[in-house]
Amino acid sequence: MPFPRFRDRTTKVDVDFPAKVDATQISEEVLPSIEGDSEEEEAPVILENTSWKRHIWDTWGHPDKRHVKVIFKLDITLLALSSISTFIRYLDRINLSYAYVNGMKEDLGIVGNQLNYANTGYSIAGMVFGFPWAILMVKMNSKWFVVMVELFWIILTFSFSAVKTPTQMVALRTLVGAFESAHYPALSFILGTYYTSGELARRNVILQSSTSIGSFFGGYVASGTYTGLNGVNGRAGWRWVFIIDGVISLGIIVPQILFFADRLSNRKPDLIMSAADIAYLKERKPDQKEDKYHFTLKDFFTAAFSLEVWAFWGFGIFQDLASLDSSAYLLWLKAWNKIKPGSYTYSQIDHYGSILYAVQTVIALSSGWISDTLCRGRRWPPIVVAGTVTFVVCIILGSTPVYPENRAFRFFLYLNTTWSLATAGLYWAWAQEFFVDNLKMRAITTGGIDIGSFAAEVIANNIWYKTSKMPKITAGYYISGVNGALYSLDALALGLWEAHKKRRHGQ
Repeated sequence: MPFPRFRDRTTKVDVDFPAKVDATQISEEVLPSIEGDSEEEEAPVILENTSWKRHIWDTWGHPDKRHVKVIFKLDITLLALSSISTFIRYLDRINLSYAYVNGMKEDLGIVGNQLNYANTGYSIAGMVFGFPWAILMVKMNSKWFVVMVELFWIILTFSFSAVKTPTQMVALRTLVGAFESAHYPALSFILGTYYTSGELARRNVILQSSTSIGSFFGGYVASGTYTGLNGVNGRAGWRWVFIIDGVISLGIIVPQILFFADRLSNRKPDLIMSAADIAYLKERKPDQKEDKYHFTLKDFFTAAFSLEVWAFWGFGIFQDLASLDSSAYLLWLKAWNKIKPGSYTYSQIDHYGSILYAVQTVIALSSGWISDTLCRGRRWPPIVVAGTVTFVVCIILGSTPVYPENRAFRFFLYLNTTWSLATAGLYWAWAQEFFVDNLKMRAITTGGIDIGSFAAEVIANNIWYKTSKMPKITAGYYISGVNGALYSLDALALGLWEAHKKRRHGQ
């Protein structure tokens, strides 16, 4: 007896069925295809932006107005609040350096390398808490995790205004390190759950630029506070710096409680994003459709023996060491007052110090746009360039007089010591993209990057970058230069390996 023909709508292949077959007897191999096709029809359609305007900003010229609206809402909440809170974090973080050159050293009787000890405590705390934070940020609601660590560091910022001894300074700085070490990795991780590879680098360098902008404005806050409040209510100007920074920090908490986002895989409809918006975002990022973060010891052992993971942890180490010599800049300006008394006032030191961070911001933003556009999403070329510039600049710093007759050239060199630091946002974004199919490895890698940088600081700060020796740290300049070269080589090797993997998989 002839069989009727049934056309499967998914595979477009003719399938034969008996003439008198019950619907419940249809092959299980056919039903999933039909059901799956129905689901695909209901899934949001993802359109590609081919306009030249995307090179300026990825939503400009996009054909899907709904896409533009959803990404805009994401940018003005998640990206904006992440950037503002990072700005404030670095405003709080840099205030110790400005307080030190604005009278704190003399008022507390800080001698020798006690400032180094404070920074070492900060780094050790970051090392100890790195992986526990990495696990906690995906075990609890990521939004409340970020708010929690911010509240603790704000309390510690206020506490600095009452510090009376170098020992208290070291203890508080160590506690600040414990909580601040959770902040940037968490924000970078959350951004990576929402944005695609064509969007992430530009947003990550905006986040990274917030660190330099915070440091930039830190100089003006310190200068204005010292000038206007020094001696008010019997408090020295540098103590008021911590109070003002703490008040500014409190201003971001309420907007974050209302509008900040959990990671995409765990997000529920809220004031900003509807269920349809979240579904659209997850369709763009299939890895975020399930919240799968169940860590085992095997996951950490796998990461520990992965050369790819170590390449990213290496970025944290090499970039940090390549950038440590930039801390000599403020102390170089202050030291001129011993060579030629009256060279710079406190306000001038604060203002000139801010220029360093303005340069860093320009480099960071430029590298992100170049990576997303001219480099077509490749992250390694700007990193290679930055490491090479760092190598050249630091070798010259180490081989020329610290106090030359013509200060302009050395001033120029110091302003170019942050190239490696400025491109840090690229390797943070790269880590989210590289492990896009392995969420647990992504979290472990992200948490470990800062651990590497903190470990490097603990060792290097107390040997080659001693405060008591700055700015005469010849060995430190050379070490920063060598690590600039290693930073470049790490990026080049990982970039070539990534290209090889893509060719092997036909991508």
